Amino acid sequence: MKKEIIRFAVILLWTFNSYSTQLYGQDVTFTHFLQNPIYYNPASVGIDQGFLISLNYRRALMYLPSKFETIAVGMDQSLHDTEIQGLGGVGLFLTRNQEGDGNYSTTALGIPFSARVIVNEKLKFQAGIAPVFYQKSINFDNLVFFDQLNPYYGVVIPKSQYSLLTSNQSVNFFDFHIGLFGRYESDPTDQSNVRNNVFDFGLSIQHLPEPNQSFEHITAKLPSKYSLMMRYSHVLATYGYQQAAVQPLMLLEKQGSMEDIITGINFKYKTFSAGGYMRHEQNSLLNVTELMMLLGTEFQLHERSYSSMQLNYSFDLLVHSKQVNKNVTNELSIILKLPSLYHSKDPCHFRF
Repeated sequence: MKKEIIRFAVILLWTFNSYSTQLYGQDVTFTHFLQNPIYYNPASVGIDQGFLISLNYRRALMYLPSKFETIAVGMDQSLHDTEIQGLGGVGLFLTRNQEGDGNYSTTALGIPFSARVIVNEKLKFQAGIAPVFYQKSINFDNLVFFDQLNPYYGVVIPKSQYSLLTSNQSVNFFDFHIGLFGRYESDPTDQSNVRNNVFDFGLSIQHLPEPNQSFEHITAKLPSKYSLMMRYSHVLATYGYQQAAVQPLMLLEKQGSMEDIITGINFKYKTFSAGGYMRHEQNSLLNVTELMMLLGTEFQLHERSYSSMQLNYSFDLLVHSKQVNKNVTNELSIILKLPSLYHSKDPCHFRF
């Protein structure tokens, strides 16, 4: 009976350890999904011409005594500007999410690639797929079980007899993500955030086979995640602002019992950007709302080649709810936009 109680307690620990990152085995979410959509949709790889390198750091729920942080690295190379028609791009991403001071961690390595279909000069689609390798691990030695506790003295036994409940302290599995990404441009340049009106829309399904992520000899499937993203970039040239744009956006996510919606607007002027968003997340246990503010700037690295560095910072404030008190999340991203690996000309000189 005691063994069953401990097993149940461990399951509860994994389930409730973070409402925003791994609730019911759900994926970590990023506030900077517009700046680097490679983690959400493999079809977005290569949508812009050139070579992109990104680094994301996210620290969720700062006021909790335990850490919930995510580090992600991504690379994205366009292929549609080669002599081979039908190619979109290829990329690589590595994410590592740690919870509970490293007691529970998830590492994912994916290689997304996409194919491109040009409907006309202004409209194009990309379809993508990403094989992903996952590793989830937990350190039972750092967990505290009831046989270590004393009601007066706290932890009195350094190691619990139940710390070896399972021989599997890590689990590995393969996964697949698929997606569709479309772009309509009023003046096609194969570049986002140029001086034209651009409408982006994407649909993706992650964890398509719903792999088993259980540490025990039972079945615990990772639910498929469905995402729909839309963004419209409108240049304010008709109002006399040639280097300004407004971008309304929306992201819908559904994974298992979790439903997440982000709506907001982003403003860009020359090299600076600022956005205000609202996220509403609900599932069978929680119903929470976050207010998010994002600031960003972009620096040119070289005059003759299309290269720049973009810095973004966001602050997420959790609105008070009955289940969760107020808390904040910080996220930082660095994105390098570099010339293509096989030519160094300005991609704006090319039309496809």
